[in-house]
Amino acid sequence: MENINVCYWCEEKTEKLFETADEYLICKNCWEDQTKTCPCCGHTYLFEDFVSVSGEYVCKNCAQNAVECNFCGELFWEENMTETQDGLVCSYCVDGYINCDCCEELVYSNYLTTTEDDYCLCSYCWEYETCTDDEGNVYLHEENIPEKLIKGYSYKPFPKFYGVSENYYTPIFFGVELEIGKILDGYSPDEMASELQEELGDFVYFKEDGSLRYGFEIVTHPATIDYFKSSQIFEKIEKTLLHKARAFNKGGMHIHISRKAFKDDNHLGRFVFFLNYHRKFCEIIAQRNSNRWAAWYNDEVIPDPFTPVRLTQTYNLSGDRYKAINLENKYTIEVRVFNANIYANRNLKNIEFLDAVLKFTAEEKNYKLDEFLDFIQKPEYVNLINFLEDRKEKWKSLEYSYSFECNTDIIKSDNDWFEIFIEFLKKEGVYDKFLENLRENITLLQGDPKDAYIMRAFVWSSTPEGETFWNNINTKWRNILNK
Repeated sequence: MENINVCYWCEEKTEKLFETADEYLICKNCWEDQTKTCPCCGHTYLFEDFVSVSGEYVCKNCAQNAVECNFCGELFWEENMTETQDGLVCSYCVDGYINCDCCEELVYSNYLTTTEDDYCLCSYCWEYETCTDDEGNVYLHEENIPEKLIKGYSYKPFPKFYGVSENYYTPIFFGVELEIGKILDGYSPDEMASELQEELGDFVYFKEDGSLRYGFEIVTHPATIDYFKSSQIFEKIEKTLLHKARAFNKGGMHIHISRKAFKDDNHLGRFVFFLNYHRKFCEIIAQRNSNRWAAWYNDEVIPDPFTPVRLTQTYNLSGDRYKAINLENKYTIEVRVFNANIYANRNLKNIEFLDAVLKFTAEEKNYKLDEFLDFIQKPEYVNLINFLEDRKEKWKSLEYSYSFECNTDIIKSDNDWFEIFIEFLKKEGVYDKFLENLRENITLLQGDPKDAYIMRAFVWSSTPEGETFWNNINTKWRNILNK
């Protein structure tokens, strides 16, 4: 009698069994229903001993030669895999990978970063193979960084001197920093800088300034006063920016004078003394009061003009650049008191004023204002003369003593002008809106002189309501001031 055996799969007794490659005995029915022949080795196994490799089922023994995809974790034959930065990846998953434009390795697309010059880079190449411009933009190649017209605040090229002839040399050079406080709607800082560069050439460059939110700073190379006039630099600035930008009360005009322009420290001391002693007169010319960015020296610091000066001791230099006369630079003296302006005659009178003071203080003499006014009666100071003629009622009433006291009864007091300004706002129906935006700055306005045109409405003039108001009403206010 034949032996009766039990099927491994269904556990039924049968007279005939079939043996799988891994030595399991299976009945005929289970052999047909529960086994499969491996396409790789040709051996037959139970279904449970098969796994998927590259989309087909093979026995576990053959599957030991397959490789797991490092992205999806499924098994594939190695010839169906692609080497990536993550290791071997299957032919399905590799569709989500892109070559790094620098190292050319395949990188999962979510891990690539695009540079400003449109290169897709892996994290390694982003860190080690790129360069960054002044604004923090990342480029693959340094030569791809575009030339930036408006440079960073710390930019300072090697100076070029303009206005020197072969037969004549003067150490009196002026360098100007003119802050353009705001570019008006419809124009951009880059557009305006580009137009200025085309008009002015390499004599100027442009810089950012933290205090100029919507503008930039025009910086000139050092030049003689004759060059500033003959080249019509300020006329070209006015022509380019008029009705497209604002400067006054949004920024300042800083003028550098070469230290070689002064005969010695005593000459420089007399120059500083004159400006500080006649500070009210200077503020009329500067068209603004000095503030914390251009503070006058304390009265007790200013020496008698006839006393020999030791600058370090006299002016207590300690790294404070924000003085009306900044003495901290190695090669220049910087006068920071002037209001920024787009009009050429206003900017020229500022340089004429400093040139005149520089020459007036070259010799020891009295420092009375009337003597200085006699000194400037020359054709080369025509812009300064015309400006003072228009405002003679203001400066003619100035009186000084060595205690630095002066007569502030100038035509109308500042408070009188403030009251006129308030009445003007009420008449125009905007006083309540003005108070709403500027209540905390009322006291600042009360101290402003007539020539500020009360445009020191800092906060309000930056609001839509204030800006619209000044655009429409500035002529009316100027007419009131000129009465």
